[in-house]
Amino acid sequence: MQSIERDKFDFKYQNNKYWIPSNKEFNDPEEWGDSTTGSFYWLGEYQTPTSVVEHNLERKINEKYNLLIEYFKEELDSVKSRFEQYNKVVRVQGKELNAMKKEMNLQKLDRIAAYQNNWNGEGTYKFDEEIISKAKFILLSTDLNRQPKIFPTNRNTIQIEYEDTNNKYLEVEILRNKFIVFTELYGEGNEYEVNSLDEVIKVMNEF
Repeated sequence: MQSIERDKFDFKYQNNKYWIPSNKEFNDPEEWGDSTTGSFYWLGEYQTPTSVVEHNLERKINEKYNLLIEYFKEELDSVKSRFEQYNKVVRVQGKELNAMKKEMNLQKLDRIAAYQNNWNGEGTYKFDEEIISKAKFILLSTDLNRQPKIFPTNRNTIQIEYEDTNNKYLEVEILRNKFIVFTELYGEGNEYEVNSLDEVIKVMNEF
């Protein structure tokens, strides 16, 4: 007698017919129902071994599909975890680098503050303490996202700037009673004045 497995039940082929138990506890062939008449109750819509084979095939495909989905979910979670770890490292390194730049800028500003009259040989003057104080406030501000570059100018002002590789440039000149902002975006320049330190920091963060 040939058996065709379906879940925990068997179709049995005997006397040119497929048989299936009407009760899974029955072991006597005489107690098996004729599958061609649909007398078995537990299979319902599956009336032939062919449909059972198709069902088993579909079930196996679904199982493999579900396993594949689970595999990709685990891989995605792993990638997300590694990406989050990478971002955390980048943020930490970024903060450390910014702290180093801040320290270097403050040291440079101290050197600029110590310049005496005619410090560049062109008749310039010692830097005004108010200008130095404003520059230091900007560099030390906890609201500032990243440190700029700083330079002394021949006009006895302090210039701070950002420049990136995408044709973007920001320059802020610190005067005693105002700030002159110059921006260049994709070759187009714009200059305007700002009166408060908070406004300057906002402009710098938006760059």
